[in-house]
Amino acid sequence: MKVLDIDLDFFLDKVTYPISNKSRYPDEMCEVWSEKKVVEYFEKILGLSKERKVKGRIIERHNESLDFWEEQIASKKLTIPFQIIHIDSHSDLDYIDRTIEGELDSSGYMQLLSLPCVKNRYQLIYKSTTNELHEKWINEGNYLIFSIAFEWVKKIVYCTNTTESYMNNDYPKQFVFKDIFEKNNKYSKILYLANSNNKEKYLVDYDIITKIQNDENFGDYDFITFAKSPQYTPKKSDFIISIIKEYIEEI
Repeated sequence: MKVLDIDLDFFLDKVTYPISNKSRYPDEMCEVWSEKKVVEYFEKILGLSKERKVKGRIIERHNESLDFWEEQIASKKLTIPFQIIHIDSHSDLDYIDRTIEGELDSSGYMQLLSLPCVKNRYQLIYKSTTNELHEKWINEGNYLIFSIAFEWVKKIVYCTNTTESYMNNDYPKQFVFKDIFEKNNKYSKILYLANSNNKEKYLVDYDIITKIQNDENFGDYDFITFAKSPQYTPKKSDFIISIIKEYIEEI
């Protein structure tokens, strides 16, 4: 099965990051794709159709995709492992948490990925009596790590914002890309996790598309999630939410 996972911030002219004390990214700091360009991307590149709507959900924060997938898996509507088509200005493979000293702390996802039993990983996040760990570990910038940790996903196809170098796009240093080859603005890789003993564990097949182009993985989606990501997107981009709703059967 295949899920299409889109972030509104993809349709901006730059890669954005939250600004302190701002609930929305400032309108004046970026430009938004035109309605015509957005529709052409949905239909001619991603293969969406208003006549063949795909079941899905409009979400506020992008990490809510993980919870939507969990909901569909639990109801046996989404079978694992599935493929993720990730349309975003960010990889969402970065663990964004800081210690008291202000240093980046990657212990959460490293601890989770190190657990040998997938069931234990899942129960730690979704079946504990409190959501404290869920809220502490999972955020907009790292939720795809957890889809990998739960072994839900067999392949990720990441379509990046073309203004940024893909090798500098939020990837933690613990992740190792191997078997890299490039063809027609597409980088095919295998993603590994390097532990403290320098041993590498296979995680997932991972493609990166660095230009606006068609791909054989696009189309025939089983579900769609579309994230508003308010801290990364300006109010003037909200018209795109109305457009994507024409292609989604909201559930």
